[in-house]
Amino acid sequence: MRPVGLHLFATPIGVCAVGWFDDDAARLCGAWLPDADAQHLRVRLARWLPAARETTPTAVACAAAEGITALLHGERRDLREIALDWGDTPAFERRVWEAARAIDPGRTCTYGELAAAIGEGPGAARAVGQALGRNRFAPIVPCHR
Repeated sequence: MRPVGLHLFATPIGVCAVGWFDDDAARLCGAWLPDADAQHLRVRLARWLPAARETTPTAVACAAAEGITALLHGERRDLREIALDWGDTPAFERRVWEAARAIDPGRTCTYGELAAAIGEGPGAARAVGQALGRNRFAPIVPCHR
């Protein structure tokens, strides 16, 4: 298991976190919206990422934290410039997440439209919704737009 660095930061909706693999500090391996409080978030992250530890944030982690905080303050932000480490993300989920990330801020798109955008038929809308439910990069990869 690759060691993960974590940076927790305050936002208008609670403490969020971003993570990166220690051997690739230029890309994020995850971004997480808050839990009930910072300690609950730490416990949840420790279950998913037992090799993770809070440490000094990297440049990409700082940029992500600033962008996420601004977005959650109501600013219209496009976080597409933040590099992501897709790791072992299944191909279908990655296609869905990349398509969701390509939606311009302020625009909306249905799960069916996302399915069509990735070359799937309308019957894939439910699978698109499930893939977005497993999104480990919220809100950098928007679950809803």
